Amino acid sequence: MPFVQLPASAGGARIAYDETGRDGRAVVLHLHGGWGAALYPCDAQAAALRGRARRITPVRSGDGA
Repeated sequence: MPFVQLPASAGGARIAYDETGRDGRAVVLHLHGGWGAALYPCDAQAAALRGRARRITPVRSGDGA
């Protein structure tokens, strides 16, 4: 799973994310709440954006990378 590493000055957190779509499309940063995709899946939103946008969804803290 891809991730970004924040600098120490920003807390040094490592944030994993899920990404769908292609470069060159509009980017949607899909922020979600609750207990993550396992309990609150984003399937309907992902389907609505498929082919229209590049979707980036951060993974809930403690999951992923």
